[in-house]
Amino acid sequence: MSSEQARPLISILRLPDVIGMTGLPESSIYALIAKDEFPRPIALGAKRVGWSLSDVQAWLYAKIEATKNETPEATRQRGCRPPKTARVQRSTKSTRADGRRSART
Repeated sequence: MSSEQARPLISILRLPDVIGMTGLPESSIYALIAKDEFPRPIALGAKRVGWSLSDVQAWLYAKIEATKNETPEATRQRGCRPPKTARVQRSTKSTRADGRRSART
């Protein structure tokens, strides 16, 4: 049995798949790559790139573990807000300054 037969199957993700898995927009993904904080894409052709599924999953698992071990103070510093308790329902119809509704429907 050769070493090529023993290699695991590799799955390649395209950008829409990576966006769907991470929840990050394209600009954030490329900004993280520039800071060496996200896996680099693999060149598939002259104008095509993809990401290894295992690399993206490893990045996600690392993020999950880092969040689990975070203190509440670190969460606040990261900019997370507590969930809103109640939302005020606003009217979707616009009104004029004199209080009458506009002609738009």
